[in-house]
Amino acid sequence: MKIFKLTTLLALLIVLVFSSSTCAVTDEEAIQQTVTGFFTAYQNQEYSRCLEFLSEELKASLGEEEIIERLRTAQFLGDFTRLKSMGEFKIGTTRATVWVDIEGFAGIVKTTQLTMVKEDGNWRISVY
Repeated sequence: MKIFKLTTLLALLIVLVFSSSTCAVTDEEAIQQTVTGFFTAYQNQEYSRCLEFLSEELKASLGEEEIIERLRTAQFLGDFTRLKSMGEFKIGTTRATVWVDIEGFAGIVKTTQLTMVKEDGNWRISVY
């Protein structure tokens, strides 16, 4: 009986140690993943996949086909498609901003601010 209790206690301790070591993703990390995912898809010309990283509000206001066409045209014209770095974050409960450096034609780098919105627990780009 003591062996059973000891084994149960050890198993419980192992579960507690592993569950406490798996940390939830912070808002900043989630925003970084969204921004990186968007620009990776954009650079790879996966325009439909880009939509996964955009807010429902943005998709509803422009329409998915219009967004895809704008992304395709901008990339064709050599617009800023490659994410170089992310800078300052300002994160609220449902809205956030992040400064990004993006690279375009001939290596020109532009710094711009992305507005993010939290929808169903996920950070999405709201204004680009």
